[in-house]
Amino acid sequence: MVQANLHQLLKVSKQLREDVVRSLASAGSGHLGASLGLADIFTVLYWQVLHHRPLQPGWSERDRLILSIGHAAPVLYAALANSGYFPREELLTLRKLGSRLQGHPGRDHGLPGLELSAGSLGQGLSVAVGLALAAKIDRAPWRVFSIHGDGELQEGSIWEAAMSAAHHKLNNLIALVDRNDCQIDGRTSEVMGLEPLRAKWESFGWRVLECDGNDIAQLVETFEVDKTRYEGELKAAQKGSSDYNNQVNQLRGQLEGLSQMEKDYMELQRSIDLNKDVLRTIEGRIAESKMALESNVSDFDILERARPPKAPEGTRRKVIVVVIGFFVFALGSFYVIGKELLDFSMKSEVDFLDSIGIPMIGQLPDEEQVDNQVFYRNLQILLDNLLSRTQGKQPSYITVSSDVPETGKTFIIQEMLKQIQDQGKKIIYIDTIMSFVPELEPYIINDALFNTVHKPNFKVINENVRKGYFYTSNDIFKTILTKDHIQSFFSNLKDFDMVIWETFDMGYNMQLFATIAGQSDITVFVNRFRHSGRYMMKNGVEFLQEKGIHNIVGILNYIDAEYFDEKF
Repeated sequence: MVQANLHQLLKVSKQLREDVVRSLASAGSGHLGASLGLADIFTVLYWQVLHHRPLQPGWSERDRLILSIGHAAPVLYAALANSGYFPREELLTLRKLGSRLQGHPGRDHGLPGLELSAGSLGQGLSVAVGLALAAKIDRAPWRVFSIHGDGELQEGSIWEAAMSAAHHKLNNLIALVDRNDCQIDGRTSEVMGLEPLRAKWESFGWRVLECDGNDIAQLVETFEVDKTRYEGELKAAQKGSSDYNNQVNQLRGQLEGLSQMEKDYMELQRSIDLNKDVLRTIEGRIAESKMALESNVSDFDILERARPPKAPEGTRRKVIVVVIGFFVFALGSFYVIGKELLDFSMKSEVDFLDSIGIPMIGQLPDEEQVDNQVFYRNLQILLDNLLSRTQGKQPSYITVSSDVPETGKTFIIQEMLKQIQDQGKKIIYIDTIMSFVPELEPYIINDALFNTVHKPNFKVINENVRKGYFYTSNDIFKTILTKDHIQSFFSNLKDFDMVIWETFDMGYNMQLFATIAGQSDITVFVNRFRHSGRYMMKNGVEFLQEKGIHNIVGILNYIDAEYFDEKF
């Protein structure tokens, strides 16, 4: 962790403590100890760990924070206010009649950022377990953090919830215990001892990490360790799920093969039974003929006149099978053709040229489905095609975007940076962030973009690469970014060979995107196979072309191996 970030977190923690004291002094009552003791934990959570958007408190992918010890509400209110959920001035209304900031948090008061109405101890972990289980069922990426006092652990419901969490393997749930050995009746060790506390949690199936809750550096390090663990388990689970699905598909294919073999066997068995019936009939006729020849009875009296059957049984069955087969084939063909006709996703170069009207400069297969040589050979071709379109321009400005999330554009940019920096060229890489990250604040370019007085400050990645961040908060919709702003900003970057700007998804703010792309030498769309839509891309490209932007190219990524047609 860089020192500047630690310094900033310490300033935030100090501010939270000041706000807690001011709000309690204004209220004339309240729980001071728990709120002051948790200030560092809330600082690290809200400014370093939690994924949240103060301007979008109902954001579906936010992490959930459950304050089970509701009497520590003042520090929660201070964290929410300083994060931007509501004005800090409102903190002085704590415990006032009609205020949204009551002594214990209540969702019925309409305060944004609250996940739980708290007061009665011992219930928060059960709610947190329910939320974490819901996230697992929905395959949602968010996590749940619950905060508890050590005196609260004397409640039996805590341990029921702990047992349930372990049973359901909720690795997306983090419970934080403020182990200060204090509760309202005295020391926890005197009221009801908790030790060995770590061993208790571990015996319930929990993974336990311990640190000084008032040491911000230790807190950050501990949360990073937990995050690394969680991300590793998540990747392993995703790979396991993928392997399981592949096994299911293989098994399904084998069962379909067995089903066809069974049908063939039954048809063969019916043919054998039919031939046996015919043979028995022939044998009977031969026996009757032989008996007639050896007797004095006329052949006419014994042998009946042969009557041809209305339709041979075997022939009728064959006709039925052929007709059914024809209809099955016809329906299957109509289904396949209809599915392709109604599929408006991006699947080939034809979609770029005929439907959208832009060239495709490269295609990449799904890296997990092909050999590394095949993947990186096509990646090299893609990068060569892109760089050849910017030759002779100093510096060259490249805008990279997409129409849907997770198209792999960041990976392609990183590979491009490796190739270009090896040639000794100097590069500016501007990334777009959707939520505020404190440690990146010195490198956010917004002030330099909107105010020509400010000069941009870039993060040094290595000798040749510098990185800045464009922060797209909700305020970006209220502020107009003009081409003059961007041209003035670019004028500060003439000492570099190339500027690569990775923007938000095109549909997030089409006008803003068009303004950025309009000042670039080339606009690159990275599309995902069978995820990106032709109509959305066509509408977006037409909008750009109406603004006079014509140097637009496309890349198709994550192509299934069975569809991938390597041209070189």
